[in-house]
Amino acid sequence: MIKLKILQAGALTLHLWQRPLSGDGNRVETSSVCVRASDGTHCLDAGPTHDFQLHVAALFGPATIEWDESDTEVSLAYVFRRERVATEGITVLFTTARNAPACDRFLCHLKPPFGWMNDPNGMSLQGDRLHLFYQHYPHARRWSAMHWGHAATDNLIDWVHYPIFLSPDKELLADRQMTGGVFSGSAVPMPDGSLRAFYTDREDDRLPNWEWQKTVLSRDWITAGAPQTIIQDRPPEPDAVRDNRDAYVFKGDDGRWKLLLGGADKAGGVIYLYETTAEDAASDWRYVGIFYRETIGGSLPLECPCLIPLHGAGEGLHLLIFGIIGMRDKTTLRRHLSFGVVGRLQGDRLLDTRRFEMDFGTDAYAFQAISQARGPLAIAWAANWADVFKELDFPSAMTFPRTISFDGTRLRTPPAAAVDGLRTNLLAQGPLATFTTLELPNGLADIRLDNIDGVGFEIEFVHPEFGLRLTYDGVEMELHFNAGNRVTPRYLRHTGRINDVRILIDRGLLEIFADGGAHCCTKRFDSAVPIRIVRMTSSGDDASGTFEAYELRAAKTFIHYQENDGRVGG
Repeated sequence: MIKLKILQAGALTLHLWQRPLSGDGNRVETSSVCVRASDGTHCLDAGPTHDFQLHVAALFGPATIEWDESDTEVSLAYVFRRERVATEGITVLFTTARNAPACDRFLCHLKPPFGWMNDPNGMSLQGDRLHLFYQHYPHARRWSAMHWGHAATDNLIDWVHYPIFLSPDKELLADRQMTGGVFSGSAVPMPDGSLRAFYTDREDDRLPNWEWQKTVLSRDWITAGAPQTIIQDRPPEPDAVRDNRDAYVFKGDDGRWKLLLGGADKAGGVIYLYETTAEDAASDWRYVGIFYRETIGGSLPLECPCLIPLHGAGEGLHLLIFGIIGMRDKTTLRRHLSFGVVGRLQGDRLLDTRRFEMDFGTDAYAFQAISQARGPLAIAWAANWADVFKELDFPSAMTFPRTISFDGTRLRTPPAAAVDGLRTNLLAQGPLATFTTLELPNGLADIRLDNIDGVGFEIEFVHPEFGLRLTYDGVEMELHFNAGNRVTPRYLRHTGRINDVRILIDRGLLEIFADGGAHCCTKRFDSAVPIRIVRMTSSGDDASGTFEAYELRAAKTFIHYQENDGRVGG
């Protein structure tokens, strides 16, 4: 018998995922968990299911949770107080070795409290609070049936972890032969203070269309209502393929709600456009046409579309961001690339477009962005599908939030100013020529090179498992990544003369920005071992410029892991 204790007193909500034991040849048909609380006993019983399914109980703590290991598996359990979860977050009572959090890496970045994370979804503002949902599998650090995780921040660097927001259909989880889940999408705040989320519901091999578009309404930004299907068929184009996903919704200049879908036809990747006159955006969606066509990736589908208006010098223009899944650059061997297209929005089309690659390190994928008073803000998944293997755990995180600007020539996406709030101690500063060896006490650092005026350099990030070097010769910048016997791409960008570089170092993640974010390079490396030493050499004795380096603190995560989680036999 397994026993867990819930120490908190008062009204609580319990989320617990269970299934019947799935041992070799002796699978049982039912599972049962008993919750003994101050207000009585709650029995959480379930029938056959392949994957873990959610059970919810409203209870009064303190309480004890019990189950028999001979017939029941539990993957995850947490509790929260509804009236205080926005500031306190959830309290995790139980995880397993499969889904335990990666506490030893990505210390400065948003990462999942348990399980797997990929694409950011539903980025939206509730007053000054930024909410971010994300693709999530809570029961292992490997991709599987997609859910939506949920976190929020008041300062863009410290995060509160909310309850899981969306789960796949019970029928999909129950059947071993069915795969899919709640795929990517967006969310929009409604005039009455609620939040409406849109997503792709995927069921592999469902006929006639395996990807449907659905919506849910959340009145409290914590709990999702019942899903409604808004688009069930493929776009009515003669050559449309079956990949039509990642609903992105925004309000058009004509007052109508618009919806973008990534996809492809035989001629290339496309973004489809739908619209509705329904004020609540929950019905009457009609197909408008092809919003944008991209041929750089051949006939590979576009995904994770996002459209935002630009500010400042880019006033009057829009930025369309998308990923091209499966794309491979023949010269550098980089895969699954992300692009931003600046253009003029005229009616239902994006015209006079200019394309930019978002990140030449490629570990910034599936960007989500929103428009806010201070200008556009974006965040991406800090990883690349090329590094994911189904049989291996894959801890990951999100990039730092990035601002977006366009000066008429270049698209810039530097880290948001709020990232400066992670700085603590000044480690070193001075003329660039004096930067030779820098020790990082905790392996977390913010390094800036300024006024370098095109001077070449080489920076080595000393690591016992991987070779990591950043070189610049006045024309090209390259991050050299050596992973032993594995063939790795070339992370290379023709930059021309640059004047500044910023390097943000976390455990397992580098983010590099040159010329104010005109050139970005994000690289995840699969290790919890910190970079302790950074070495630099400049080309020439007359190297101009200055440098400064700060130690960073870890991001604060408003979530509790109950110390006495009671994982003992009884």
